[in-house]
Amino acid sequence: MKNILFLLTLLILMSSCEKELAKWEFVNNFIINERGEYTSTGINIHKTITKNDIVSKLKLKSSAEIRDIKIKDAIVTIDLLQDFPQADSIKLELYCDAIPLIPTHKKTLAIKKGVTSKDFSKEKIKLGPISLETISFVNQALNNLVLKGGSIKFNLIGRTIPSGAILTGFSTVYVNMDVVYWECISKPEYFIFDNRHKGPCN
Repeated sequence: MKNILFLLTLLILMSSCEKELAKWEFVNNFIINERGEYTSTGINIHKTITKNDIVSKLKLKSSAEIRDIKIKDAIVTIDLLQDFPQADSIKLELYCDAIPLIPTHKKTLAIKKGVTSKDFSKEKIKLGPISLETISFVNQALNNLVLKGGSIKFNLIGRTIPSGAILTGFSTVYVNMDVVYWECISKPEYFIFDNRHKGPCN
């Protein structure tokens, strides 16, 4: 009985001790997505994000400190509602208002006509980045605008080829980003040269 009382007392004392907090670095994936419908002129999908959108979607604590945001990739899904589309292909371009005249990602997608048309709705079409310099510039803009309380807007433009060819259906654009943030957690008892540890909390 004495041993049980001793263990209970020890557990209570240990749980009542204030744990030391440390800043720890985490990386989480943030995805923005938006759906749009094709018209006779193609498709134009736009999405604006802010820091609050990131905090809310990732369910970050109020103490969390966002340090960096980087675009990983851009993906488009296409749901065609025609067995015999007039368009031969679709030219997809993703723009960011940080550099509105130059796309960050693009891809031209061939559409096979006839009964053997490919079912694009089951595919995720990855758009290729224009250049590392362009992505670096957009990532810098993401950090400058979003982290300082502004916003940033993405546009997916899909043009049918030949121009004016009618295409019936929908597209959804997904922009995947890595969000690096620091958060205060109970300091682990043992860690050796872990670069996620960023020092004590203030």
